[in-house]
Amino acid sequence: MIVRFFHRVRSAFVSRLTRLISTTRAYIYYRNSDYRSLSASDVEKLTSGEEILLNLSESLDGMLLSQYIDKVRNQITEDKKLESEFFSTSSQVLEGNIQVYDRLVDLGDQLDWNRDITASTSWPIRFFKNYRSLVRGRRGNHGDFRFTWELSRQQHLLGLAIAYRITGEEKYADCVMKHLTSWIDKSPPFWSLNWISSMEVGLRMVTWAIALGVLAGSPALTQNQHKIIVCIYQHMRFLRENLSVALDDAGGATKLKNNHTIVELASLLVACEFFPQLARASQIDSEKHALLKSLLDELHRQTFSDGMHVEQASSYLRFVIESLLVTRLTVSGTEDLDHYIHQYMNAINAFRFDDHKIFLVGDEDNGHVLLPFFESLPDCTRVIAGMYSILLQSSENTELLSGQTTGWSSLAHRDTALTASGHWIARAQVKDVDLAVYFRAGRMDFPTIPGYAPHVHCDLLSMDFALDNQLWLVDRGTYSYVERKAADELRSGTGHNIVSVDGFEQMTLLGAFNGKDHSIAEILQVKPRAVSGRLNLDNKERTVTINRSITVSPERGEITIEDTVDGLLDDTVEWLLNLHPEVKADDDRVLSRPGSPLRVALKGWEDASIKDVYYSPRYGVRQRSSQLVLSHSAQGNLSKKWSISLIA
Repeated sequence: MIVRFFHRVRSAFVSRLTRLISTTRAYIYYRNSDYRSLSASDVEKLTSGEEILLNLSESLDGMLLSQYIDKVRNQITEDKKLESEFFSTSSQVLEGNIQVYDRLVDLGDQLDWNRDITASTSWPIRFFKNYRSLVRGRRGNHGDFRFTWELSRQQHLLGLAIAYRITGEEKYADCVMKHLTSWIDKSPPFWSLNWISSMEVGLRMVTWAIALGVLAGSPALTQNQHKIIVCIYQHMRFLRENLSVALDDAGGATKLKNNHTIVELASLLVACEFFPQLARASQIDSEKHALLKSLLDELHRQTFSDGMHVEQASSYLRFVIESLLVTRLTVSGTEDLDHYIHQYMNAINAFRFDDHKIFLVGDEDNGHVLLPFFESLPDCTRVIAGMYSILLQSSENTELLSGQTTGWSSLAHRDTALTASGHWIARAQVKDVDLAVYFRAGRMDFPTIPGYAPHVHCDLLSMDFALDNQLWLVDRGTYSYVERKAADELRSGTGHNIVSVDGFEQMTLLGAFNGKDHSIAEILQVKPRAVSGRLNLDNKERTVTINRSITVSPERGEITIEDTVDGLLDDTVEWLLNLHPEVKADDDRVLSRPGSPLRVALKGWEDASIKDVYYSPRYGVRQRSSQLVLSHSAQGNLSKKWSISLIA
């Protein structure tokens, strides 16, 4: 025991010393960096005298992305309700009020981009590597840094630019330039919270590039050109120096190996396409082939054979798709991305319960690469559907076009199974009601990195369902990466509609983005309107095996579930069902929701107790909801057959 104690102390000391040395070296490098401060003559050399910002419109016009921007403009002007909402939000942003998750943030006269939104203060300005203690637990009076990151992605600028493109009114272009230049003034290079994450740097750079391209023809583009060009160059150089992947490593060594790696590489490729002069000046243009190769290598490593992304989170799948589609519609010579885009678009079908909504599975932080409508909910696929339609119309790739003739907007009543990653959905029409049932049974950690599972939840053998495009049984969401007690409850088994055995966990949670002792489930059999899966739970003393089968019977208007638990030793077994906040259960365990004529009977749940819990429909938001709990104790094995029936 003493030896282990000293080993832990030594490891902690070595880790802190290594981090201190690394931070000191980085500080010296960036303090004296040749691109921290650039003069007008330096900019002249970088740009070769070209008017980079004024020429962006020519770059955008030559991209497929311009067709998507035109599509968005037409959607807004042809839909009076959408147009009214869009310009109402535009006016709100002009006044300095920006939506960040569930909060309307008033930036004030000073436009504070370092505002600590959840704590009514501001983050201190310090070297980007010196925020570790503030964002990893010892936050003092500081709140959730993700709100500040979300604000500083400046993705509202694209909406303003589109408002300018529709109306020609300079007030929108002026606001874009005002917000962009004020951000530069308030977040000096390498010295603010907004430089911590390479992915955040990449996302902001992509938004700036596209928004400035959409502002083609505006006199506002002549304002502060020097300042903007310098900051974009600094973003490009910084991102290249802080990628999560080593381009010169034949083995593809990475620090993260997750969505960050993909988005960073994609963002740098997009920036090179919009700013070729800066790419040449930084010598990044000579690495474009290596960047694309690394991106394709990462996609190969991070994709299951059935097309699911290894994060095992539907919102992150949508986020990765957005990044790839923006890259494909922007960067020439990226046709090799089509294979993965097609796979991912097929995979996201395993989560769709209506034309533009998906079941939220795993973590979500409402991350987006492109926000043309100012705001989009985490379960909304409207943006990727729009971009994908542009790609399909322009593609000569027969594999991409195969099976896509019906288009994305029509969602058939059919099953989708991803057996390698472990996701299944059945869609049917029951008594003239659209029904969707989702089921999860796969591995939790990455196949290529055993033990690594940053955004997965304890949701194995969980099921959710929706009726007429409304959720009834839900995954309780994410809420926060910072408020650990609340977040861990939602990530754990109690946040999902599972069978739980006391003393057995699907994984041991370790902080915000990791865990250990991951369980593995598998889909055993898939039939029309039916699926079965198995989960082995191990507490290092013994193993308990849970089997669940689900059958959807449209003719009877019923979902039948059969559960068996083997290997019990007088253990308590709990069945959990989490209801959407609008769904209520009466004494007979009949479910209903206000404004809907539908009622659902839970047969076999008459003795269930009801607990008050929280549900998080999106990051940073909690709503009161209900959880049904059914408990049994048993030796050996336990079986339960129950059903969900639609009442006519």
